[in-house]
Formats: sequence, structure tokens, C-alpha cells
Amino acid sequence: MLRYHRFLGEYNEHETTKTNTQPKAQVDLENAQTMRCEKCDNPIFIQGYIVKKISAITSPTGKEVIAPVQVFNCGSCGHLLNLAGIDELI
Repeated sequence: MLRYHRFLGEYNEHETTKTNTQPKAQVDLENAQTMRCEKCDNPIFIQGYIVKKISAITSPTGKEVIAPVQVFNCGSCGHLLNLAGIDELI
């Protein structure tokens, strides 16, 4: 059973569910830096997607494909969060 964590925006496995997936590392967020919008200093971001269309010529399958790319927009001004230099999302 999956449980949606409303503040983190992710699904977490219920304790009684058994799967073969690796558990995620526990991270203490108390001392982690809160990222803010570069334009308006707002700390709230909304998840969105930029949808890319890949032609059949450059697609690994040889067919035209759609590739969603996850982005984070400022909840106040809509500015895209710059994730350059970030290696991994957890």
C-alpha cells in the first residue's frame, strides 16, 4: 500500500508492504538549506513538467517519443528553479 505524503509530494510505502526495492536513506532536514526563488525569495515551489518531443531520427527507439522533464516553479512568481549543479533529487 502506498501512502501520499502531502508536504513532501511523494508516495511512501506503508510499513506492512514488502517489496524488493532498496529503502531510501533517512536524511535529517533540520539543518538543510531551504532553497528560495532567485527572483522573489519565496521558499514555496510547485512541481511541473516541460514536455519534450523527440523525433524518430534522434530517438533511441527509432520512433517519435514524448519525454516529460520535471521542473519546479516558484509558487509566487512562477520563475523556474535553477537546478544546475544539483546531482540528485531524493
